[in-house]
Formats: sequence, structure tokens, C-alpha cells
Amino acid sequence: MSTVQVWLLIGVPVLFVGVVLFTARSRALGVLGVLATLGGAVAMAAVDRASGAVLGVVAVLLYATGRAGDGAVVGADPVRGRAGAPDTNPP
Repeated sequence: MSTVQVWLLIGVPVLFVGVVLFTARSRALGVLGVLATLGGAVAMAAVDRASGAVLGVVAVLLYATGRAGDGAVVGADPVRGRAGAPDTNPP
């Protein structure tokens, strides 16, 4: 298989599905999106190592944003609850 065929059959669909799952509001779907992208990277690396590395870097960057990890609480305000933080909604 050529590199173009690998990207058309594996890379583009996996990248699309991974990013769509990652941008969902659920933490579980975010983790699933990163895992799908990593799985696609492994499949692509079996055929073309450089393409697998590119997709792997995309998966690492998705995970590095923090939406798929423990910090993926939707609607959480990281400033509230800290000692000394100003109250933005006075009574």
C-alpha cells in the first residue's frame, strides 16, 4: 500500500472520528477519541512509520490539552473555591 492509500483508508477516517469524539462534552468520549487516534497511529505505523508518527503526535496533542484527562470537568470554574479569590457574584 502506498502512503496516500494508507492516509485515505486509515488516517483521515481515524483522525475525523478521533477529533469528533474528543470534542464531545463527555470525558469518556474524549478518552475514547484519544484512544481511537492512538489505535489508528499504531495501524498506520504498521504500514508507514512516518505517517503513524504524525497521527501519534496528533493523539498526544489532543491528550495534552487536558480535556480527556482528570481536568475535564465541564463548567468547572478553577478560580472559585480558592482562598483569596474575589467573589465575582456578590449577594
